[in-house]
Amino acid sequence: STDKYKAMSGHYAFTPVFCNPAQGHEKGLVEGLVGYSRRNFMVPVPKVNSIEQLNAVLLEGCVKYSAHQIKGKPDNVGEMASNCDANWISLPPYRFDTARKIIAKVNEFSLVSFDHNKYSVPYTYSGRNVTVKGSGNNIEIIFENKIIAQYTRIYEHNKTEYRLEHYIDLIERRPRSVLNAEPIRKTVPDEVMKFAGKLSTPKEVIKLLRLNLEYGEEIICLAQKVSSLEQLEAAIIPVSKSLKIKSEIKVNAVCLSQYDKLLKEGVAV
Repeated sequence: STDKYKAMSGHYAFTPVFCNPAQGHEKGLVEGLVGYSRRNFMVPVPKVNSIEQLNAVLLEGCVKYSAHQIKGKPDNVGEMASNCDANWISLPPYRFDTARKIIAKVNEFSLVSFDHNKYSVPYTYSGRNVTVKGSGNNIEIIFENKIIAQYTRIYEHNKTEYRLEHYIDLIERRPRSVLNAEPIRKTVPDEVMKFAGKLSTPKEVIKLLRLNLEYGEEIICLAQKVSSLEQLEAAIIPVSKSLKIKSEIKVNAVCLSQYDKLLKEGVAV
């Protein structure tokens, strides 16, 4: 918004100069640099797994650009930038926060609405007002200066993000509905849900869910190899103890069943 941009210009002590809509010739230098960046940094399209990796690629491109020689200029880009150092205004001691913030009430399902989507928080905050802070890639939900939940921001509409750990204590108090609770159906892997169907009591299902929260992928793999909760616990606990003793060694379990799942969905591997 204009107000947010004015706040940013005040924070960094610069005066904005606006151009007319659709008049690219009024900011030819900017348009030229955008074109240069697109051609040199984004062609071919970078293959990255996160925004952090993309930023690293772009930073590398900027560093290389510092050696660029502009026709008719005696110095390269990096040297000309260094010549301006004495004229820069010192940056403020902290960065301007561009995030959008709203005050929202947690509903009876322990969900908070933000930008057409819903995010869960621990059920103990139901009915309370919280601060939702949305940046370009992340969502933080804050209560009394404490972050109570964090998410990767969703840009679709009418989606709900659940976290099993937000509900597990409440579900343990009401175990009869354990397999029908939406936070469980939406978060627990199919392999674990299938194993839960073999258990005889809701309390056993709760114990299985807590193991799933603690051990993750290891539980998914073991659930396909054993037939009882006792066997599952016997298989997982010795492994977890040995890993804690040798905490400097990290072992990632390989779960080949994920490939089967991808093949069923028609994904080439």
